[in-house]
Amino acid sequence: MSRRARRCFTRVTGAVLLGLAWAGGSLAAELLVYEAFEYERRQGHVNAEIPGEGIDGLDGGYGWDGGWSMTAPDNLNSGIPEGHGDFGEGETWGTNLGARTGPLSYSDVFGNSLTVSGNQVRTSFGNSSWERRSLAQPVGEPGSTVWMSFLAQAHADSTASRRWAFVELSKNGTNRAWFGNVTPVVSGNWAMQLPDHPEGSLYADAGEDYKMSEPTLYLVKLAFPEDSAGRTRISVWLNPANLVHEKALRTPVFEFETAYTEYDQVGVAGRFSTDFDEIRIGTSFEAVTPTGVTPPSARGLAIQRDREEMVLSWPAEGAEHLALYSSNDLGTWTESPHLPVTGDERRRVTVPASAGRQFFRLQEIPSTLSPPRLANLERSGWEPRPVAAGLVYYERHFENLFGDPQVVNVLAIDLDHPDVRIELTATDVWEQTRMPIQDFAQHAGAIAAINGGFAPARVHEEVGYGIMKFRGEVWPFVNDPSFHEAYEALGRNAVGIDSDGKWHFASRGEEGWELGATWDSDWPGMVDAMAGGSQLVRNGRVYPLVVPEETRGAYLEDDRLHQLTFNRHPRTAIGITEERVAVLVTLAGRFPGTAAGMTLQELAELMLFIGCRDALELDGGGSTTMWIGREPFGGVVNYPTDNGQFDHEGARSLRLAVLVMERD
Repeated sequence: MSRRARRCFTRVTGAVLLGLAWAGGSLAAELLVYEAFEYERRQGHVNAEIPGEGIDGLDGGYGWDGGWSMTAPDNLNSGIPEGHGDFGEGETWGTNLGARTGPLSYSDVFGNSLTVSGNQVRTSFGNSSWERRSLAQPVGEPGSTVWMSFLAQAHADSTASRRWAFVELSKNGTNRAWFGNVTPVVSGNWAMQLPDHPEGSLYADAGEDYKMSEPTLYLVKLAFPEDSAGRTRISVWLNPANLVHEKALRTPVFEFETAYTEYDQVGVAGRFSTDFDEIRIGTSFEAVTPTGVTPPSARGLAIQRDREEMVLSWPAEGAEHLALYSSNDLGTWTESPHLPVTGDERRRVTVPASAGRQFFRLQEIPSTLSPPRLANLERSGWEPRPVAAGLVYYERHFENLFGDPQVVNVLAIDLDHPDVRIELTATDVWEQTRMPIQDFAQHAGAIAAINGGFAPARVHEEVGYGIMKFRGEVWPFVNDPSFHEAYEALGRNAVGIDSDGKWHFASRGEEGWELGATWDSDWPGMVDAMAGGSQLVRNGRVYPLVVPEETRGAYLEDDRLHQLTFNRHPRTAIGITEERVAVLVTLAGRFPGTAAGMTLQELAELMLFIGCRDALELDGGGSTTMWIGREPFGGVVNYPTDNGQFDHEGARSLRLAVLVMERD
């Protein structure tokens, strides 16, 4: 179990969104099971106007062996809500608190939205409901890893009603794992329970941060042992901060080990109204966290079908830049050749009913903007603004990113574009003294720039902390750990560019945090090189140095280094993607209520989200500056702090810079 879950462990000795419509075949192998509850309205309470129906017999989605079935006779209290007030009116169960008529949804801190459909299941409006459904093939082959995700939201917490609700994995109703609000239910928090654990029923409560009345995404990883004598490790995350990168997942909220079993059934159970949706089981993180951007007008892609044809429709308002795409496997999407017809304020497309199953979604019509493009940013709503050939700018003001307002500026440079290049440089090599980045960039003839790595505050013969090369020449650098020992960690990691234009990242010492490690006098093969602080991302993974639970050495022992690493500040970073797009990033900070700044771990997760394979921290704080010379930008575009104002006027005089140049 994780440390967080262990604190609330007890032993129980007794008992916005792209519409996705499914038209019935095979998905990509990674997605094994899918249930969107995309069914017509079903009433779920025996005393309401419509007699209770439950979801008994409903048979949609993919990867199932038959439809949903009740666990007890006449247990028909669950349903599929569609209209306002389903099922009933009142603050307790449908109109003013908790889940709405749908769809349930979830977006991560970067704006990536989980792809969802239009409807969801609602557990008992009456006393209780419990349905199970068998899988077409059991999951849990020895040595395999399986992921599951689903959305959940109760109409209230459980403190007054003893409300409980969960999604269940089981082996024909035995060896059960419950994910939801379980025993004891009085906390009102999401939880997890293994009621059939060999050592007795195990339970963990997620705590006040995860109330069951709030929309929640459950993400479950099951790592099965190599043979049936081993134990299965179950890890659970709630509302993961990043839906795109598995390697950005933080410590699980729950973590258990239990006896190995294959699972062949999924259940949905609850006492009083709780909504569940988008149950996915797959062989990878990506398979169960599909994301997409949905303009508000694109919600509710609806499908009506009979034996001969299917009619797909969506709101016409604001849909000028949307096209209908279809897929047989949720992996490859192609634009539908059928042109939509507009009428009754909706667009409609009629397609022949297929013998196989098909999926449909609305998708933005691709822009004609030339590369570079940062797909992760644009999928979550960032607007690309061209600066020059091979150079694109993005800016985003977040109301809540890592729990606070944030402002992020990004430059993307196509490293293979013939008209643009990067230079890692210093005022010294241009025979200049310290100066604001905008003045230095204009002196050098750059079209854009950010501040570079760390440099001594006073005039020394050294250019900066760590190694530096410019156009093949090694410039003086500090190679003595006793020099300015308060800055011992600065200059520990570096980025270099070789004669073929390939980027390399290196550390002073094996891991980049050893006390007393030094650089060699040269970095052979590099034409340009610049040292920075911490490596943030290495080979597509957040570097352990910046994660508090994994950090060692000086970063924990020195108070100043500790606060520079783990406190929030304005930051600057440089990275590269697998597609050879250079990424220059600044983020504002020290403006409470407007721009909080980030820790190094948060900055690393941001760089990973942007798409960086490798990334390096540069100088931050009052040094953080981004400048773009071309109109309509025409100056500093971020929010430097030295004047104490949230404007573009507080740039500091510096010595090191990363310049974006037009090729001669």
